[in-house]
Amino acid sequence: MRIPKSSLFVWLTLLSPLVCGQDDDEGIGTNSRPWLNNKQQTTAWNQAADNNVIIKEPSYFVVASRMVRPGQVYKLTATILQTKYPLTVRASIQRNGVEMGAASQAMKPGISETLMIRVPPTSVRGDFKLRVEGLYNSLFGGSAFVNETILTFSQRSMTIFIQTDKPIYIQGETVNIRAIPINTELRPFDNTVDIFILDPKRFIMRRWLSRQSNLGTVSLSYQLSNQPRFGNWTIQVVAQKQVEEFVFLVEEYYQTRFEVNVTMPAFFFTTEQYLTGVVMANYTSGGPVSGNLTLKASIRPIRGERDLRSTESTYGYSEVVEKYFTFDEAVPFWYPASYYYSNSQTIPHLRFFNGVYEFRYPIAELEKHVPTLDGMEVMVTATVGERFLDEVITAYSIARVFNSSVQVNFLGGSPQVFKPAMPLSAYISVSFHDGSPLSNQRLATGQMEVTAEVISRSTGRRTIEPYPLKMSAEYNGIWEMKIDLRSQLGLDEDNKRAFEILNAVDSMRITASYRDSMGTVQASMLLLSHYSPTHNHIKISTSTTDAKVGEYIIFHVQSNFYMESFDYLVMSKGIVLHSSQEIMANNIRTFAVTLSAEMAPAATVLVYTLARHGDIVADRSMEFPRYRLFVRQK
Repeated sequence: MRIPKSSLFVWLTLLSPLVCGQDDDEGIGTNSRPWLNNKQQTTAWNQAADNNVIIKEPSYFVVASRMVRPGQVYKLTATILQTKYPLTVRASIQRNGVEMGAASQAMKPGISETLMIRVPPTSVRGDFKLRVEGLYNSLFGGSAFVNETILTFSQRSMTIFIQTDKPIYIQGETVNIRAIPINTELRPFDNTVDIFILDPKRFIMRRWLSRQSNLGTVSLSYQLSNQPRFGNWTIQVVAQKQVEEFVFLVEEYYQTRFEVNVTMPAFFFTTEQYLTGVVMANYTSGGPVSGNLTLKASIRPIRGERDLRSTESTYGYSEVVEKYFTFDEAVPFWYPASYYYSNSQTIPHLRFFNGVYEFRYPIAELEKHVPTLDGMEVMVTATVGERFLDEVITAYSIARVFNSSVQVNFLGGSPQVFKPAMPLSAYISVSFHDGSPLSNQRLATGQMEVTAEVISRSTGRRTIEPYPLKMSAEYNGIWEMKIDLRSQLGLDEDNKRAFEILNAVDSMRITASYRDSMGTVQASMLLLSHYSPTHNHIKISTSTTDAKVGEYIIFHVQSNFYMESFDYLVMSKGIVLHSSQEIMANNIRTFAVTLSAEMAPAATVLVYTLARHGDIVADRSMEFPRYRLFVRQK
């Protein structure tokens, strides 16, 4: 696999004689004729040689992070593949043409070395470049190679958590602030921070300069005036020239004679019969309020940013659908006739409200006004009028409606990329449409069945017979599926035939069916064959199921071609954390890596090797977020 430039990592590969200094005297060009085209593809074990084309092997290989941060220890891995004389590799980081840091290392052919460069913590934005030089250690010295590439500068060198004791404040209250700066290693920031309070027009109302975090938090408080500017206020924290902001709301509020509260469940299913809730109205003394009550339901699609006053929607609804609740109220017989018969044009309301009312409205009535309730939210607004004080108070509560049916999903989505010559692992989840898990009793009685269809250029379509899966013992609702096309297609006996058939596979479609007492649901995933011009593949997997900081995680590297060794990197947040080289004694190699806090919240393992003619074979298929392991294999 030839790896293009990534957003995270820079690959600096020198293919002689294009820019290779020590071989420039030979002057042999390779652009006149390609050594490998689509009409003449070779295998990994029997490559057809073309005597009319001279292919020169690469001389060095460097991999480094594309992102640079202030205060970071920048790491890069360099490998000298072939050289006639001892070499020293020197790497430097430049900003606007000025060198900010450098490191050098004496190299030996075939051995990877790690170079570390300290980036100044006072670095600011500019044009950053990484310059790598190979220098001869002989008497006359000289340059073997020089390569430069552009780096991306990120001012974010830490994570700053900003907290307040409340999301909404009123005039005269005290705002309690807490700022927690944490670096990329999840350790407290050991320097000073500046904190500012900005009003809605972004005027600085208060500032605290050079506040020491004391290896933990910075706790402050700010007293609002009796007449502040109402709106969204901003807390701004500046640490090492990194700026983070937090917004809180200040509203004008005066204590009313009584308060109204609407309580509903957070969500409902479409199969439920009633929308239920409770309305309570109490005086500030705690006594119940006597008056009248009006209930209104507003139906609208779920929106990311809720605006309670807006009736516009991006989901095709020009207006929010509103429906008033009706009340089946019994009136004493001695009341006048006007209490028995009301004008049809008036809004339905409860005349005798005594502080508490439990409502139950049929969901079928709401379904008449919208195409579907799935993915909608219902806002119930209660309006209570008090007779003696002549005051009206409104309150609301919001509940979301979800589809109650079961869905089957393949983790990682569809389509995905797989390597037909390698064993494949995939994970299947079963849940409700809103993502909530099924009950353990229902999962215990359910059955998962998987079938696959393989599409090949040579053999056409071939179907793998359905077979059942067993649910994971550690995670309810998760099934692990393993497919080895070599054995399941009956190709274990003939290696040559297996090689030809597996390399001709274009795609594979996997279908998973879940069946229980409530019915059957299924889902499918499309897998596209990984392309390699030489059919060389490498794959990384793990046998660790619960990875934690301070413990080892075990990796297994497998290949379908001969290689003496391979290199691997552990990366997190765009930073190279660890690199090493392993000897490949057999076709499977096992090694261990110690997990550290700087690998959180997610880390990636990249394994690669250099085959003949500068062909880079790599796999980046392992991610372990936080302190647990998540497998994303391709």
